Amino acid sequence: MVNSALMAAVFLVVCVFTNVTAQLVTYDQFVNAVTSSSGYGAPSLEQYNNLLNRAGNGQITTKRELAMFLANIIHESAGLTTKEEWGPPPAGTYTSSDDWPGRRYHGRGYMQLTYGYNYKAASEALYRDHRLLNDPDQVKTNDAIAWDTSFWFWSVNVHNAPGVQSGNFGTTILKINGDRECGNSQSNPTVARRRIQIYEAVLRSFCIAGDSVDCSNPCNCVIPTGSSCSGGGESSCKQTYTVQWGDSFWAIANTYGMTIDQLQTLNPEIADPSTIYPGELICVRH
Repeated sequence: MVNSALMAAVFLVVCVFTNVTAQLVTYDQFVNAVTSSSGYGAPSLEQYNNLLNRAGNGQITTKRELAMFLANIIHESAGLTTKEEWGPPPAGTYTSSDDWPGRRYHGRGYMQLTYGYNYKAASEALYRDHRLLNDPDQVKTNDAIAWDTSFWFWSVNVHNAPGVQSGNFGTTILKINGDRECGNSQSNPTVARRRIQIYEAVLRSFCIAGDSVDCSNPCNCVIPTGSSCSGGGESSCKQTYTVQWGDSFWAIANTYGMTIDQLQTLNPEIADPSTIYPGELICVRH
């Protein structure tokens, strides 16, 4: 039997964690990032809301990492216009011992989830059941699930990879597509450089573009970030902190060298600093 208190705590963490991108990116920035980088039409409000509501599954708490994630998603999904691998490939492709009879586990979702073992792992981690093994088409037909699985893949394979938290966008390409784009083929770097072009456009849309860099090796490329917008176009919060069990508002303020009043100024939506919850996102740097 699952402990009901534990399940309630998990539910609370997941629900409150959704604040992360609400503090990091606006709807206008999201639309501009997609349209300016891919040439496709504007994404829907549903897609934006699902980005906000599912971002906790990717452990993303900084604007730069969100830009890295979105740039790769834009490339993988043709500007958020498709959630299934083109074709799709014939039966017998992407088979594994975890497959259920009659199901196909080709690329679906914004990050193109493949193979039964990945559908199984994502389903267990996200929903604690095998719904995605049973009905893999949900990953393309349900937009929230398409974001869920994409953030899950990022969390497991990209978020903690060496260099990612230091801004190495090239590492994200390597972890997502490996030798396909970062191998010895002379044609592969062209695809990787296209991802970098999208990333630079997203950085500009997010108002954090820095100096341009000529990345001779697109799979080992750090693009500096900065502040590239003025006025109301820039979201004010640059870094968030996830509240842990036992944290207090005072302790968080002290950790980041602030007074309680200064921290509350950064988080005006928190009316009562004595009632913060595990999983809640607190802005700690403008």
